[in-house]
Amino acid sequence: MEISVRLEHLSAERLWEYGKPFPREMHLSTNLSLTEVRPEGERVVVSFTVSIHYSPSVAQMNLRGKAFLTGEREELGKVVEDYGKQRAPPLELLQPLMGAVLVEATILSRSLQLPPPLPLPLLSRPSEGKEDKPSYVG
Repeated sequence: MEISVRLEHLSAERLWEYGKPFPREMHLSTNLSLTEVRPEGERVVVSFTVSIHYSPSVAQMNLRGKAFLTGEREELGKVVEDYGKQRAPPLELLQPLMGAVLVEATILSRSLQLPPPLPLPLLSRPSEGKEDKPSYVG
C-alpha cells in the first residue's frame, strides 16, 4: 500500500508567556482521529484530524488533512471495511500519517519557540568504572 499525506489546516497557539521558564514536568497528549474513510476511484481517501495539547497549558496544535491510499484492491477494501466496523486502522497507515504530522508539528513548535512534540532521546554519561562502549554500531 502506498500512502501520500496532504495537510489542509495547521493551527498552533502558544499559551505560555515568552521569557517565563517552562514547567519542569510537561506532558503532551496527541490524539489522531480518522473522520472519514471512503473509496474514490482506484484509491481510498482518509480524512483525519490530529490534536496536540501541552499540559500544563503551554500550547495547543490542531492539524487536519487527507491521506491517499493506493495499492491492491483487496487491501484497500479491507481498510474501508475495517473503518466501517470501527476497527483499528492498520499500522501501515498510522505510522506514515503520524510521521508526516509530527514533522509539521515540530516545525510549528520551533516557530513558536516551544519544546518539540516528540520525545527527545536522553543522553547520559557512562558510569565510572565501566568501559566506554559505543551505544550504536557504525
